[in-house]
Amino acid sequence: MLNNPKARELLLGAAGQVNQKVREQIEAFVSSEIAKATVPLRARITELEERVAALEGGRVAPRPQTPSRSDLDPGKF
Repeated sequence: MLNNPKARELLLGAAGQVNQKVREQIEAFVSSEIAKATVPLRARITELEERVAALEGGRVAPRPQTPSRSDLDPGKF
């Protein structure tokens, strides 16, 4: 079958399409996982920026309601 040029061409075309789909799905998965991982980081950055702005303005920013990494017991890591 692979000696047949037409069959070889069709097989290579199909394999190329499968590879492209797999590549697209991997890229989509990685992008979504990165987006999920950065949401908490963005929230923490915003929180810290607000606290810095409050300190620069001469008032103390309230402590965060949720525990942050600095509030966790370092012995657990």
